[in-house]
Amino acid sequence: MTKIIICGDLHAMDKPPASVSEDYMTDIYDLLDQVAKLEKEHEVDAVVWAGDVFNFPNPQRSSHNLVMRMTEAVQKFDNLYICIGNHDIRHDRLESIDETQPLGVLFRAGAKRVEGSAGWADGGLPLYIVNWQQDWHNPEAVHVAFEEWRDAHPNTLKESLVVTHAPIYPPDQENQLFDLVPTHGEGSISEAMGNRGYVYYGHIHEDHGFFESDGVTYGNVGALSRGSLQEYNVHRKIQVALWDRESGFTSIELDHKPAEEVFNMETVQEKKDEKLSLESFLHDVGKSSLDISSTESVVAHIETLDVPKPVKKLATELLREVQ
Repeated sequence: MTKIIICGDLHAMDKPPASVSEDYMTDIYDLLDQVAKLEKEHEVDAVVWAGDVFNFPNPQRSSHNLVMRMTEAVQKFDNLYICIGNHDIRHDRLESIDETQPLGVLFRAGAKRVEGSAGWADGGLPLYIVNWQQDWHNPEAVHVAFEEWRDAHPNTLKESLVVTHAPIYPPDQENQLFDLVPTHGEGSISEAMGNRGYVYYGHIHEDHGFFESDGVTYGNVGALSRGSLQEYNVHRKIQVALWDRESGFTSIELDHKPAEEVFNMETVQEKKDEKLSLESFLHDVGKSSLDISSTESVVAHIETLDVPKPVKKLATELLREVQ
């Protein structure tokens, strides 16, 4: 029976995010140690990190010490694959992994990757990895990304797993602030997969649990990191997913600190008060409110603007570079 553990976004960084304790990276290393132990306890065939291993696309923002510590984390695993996220590359170029990016060091330290933007893992594993796609929102790009998947034997695809890094939401929870990759209907991931199989996705930090859409079972139990003051980060559990060919997805909760030991709760309240004050002001001038609690909130707002996509992309990159 094939078993695979998948964990969500790590966002490793030298300096903790605003309002997060100084133990931010210590907590990440501890969680990764737990995942490495689970690999052995459950006798899994592979572990997959689902993208955004590092927080900053600019390699100068990740110190030598940080890369060395992450290298040590990688070497605790027996069979680790990494799906490449949008924060792991520069200017949406997968080639940057081998040119400038710290994630390239982790691959040289023993982590495995698929060749190109998508493909099957080695060793006959029923594991197909789709890295971050430069143009996820183009249905043709989605179709091409799963071409090798569709070429596999149809009887095996029903019991095979895709791990990807993509803006996905359950059909009944679709967030209008994001330009999402659909899971149902024409041009969707489900259609590109031939309406069969399993998908685990990173990129979205919330816990979506597991759901079915057009014949495909999707999963996302949230990021390992808790770096923003979003409400869900205050309340959610920190988990990984365990997948096997017979029963599909289950979740495993990791030992983790309560929110009051992760966040500076006084700062959390100050941010809430700032947001309420801003909402009051915007209401008075007839504008819609904007969540100012994190860079990702501003990025989400940019996605709603009626401007060309290249402009949105540049603005988003600049924001993350100076974060």
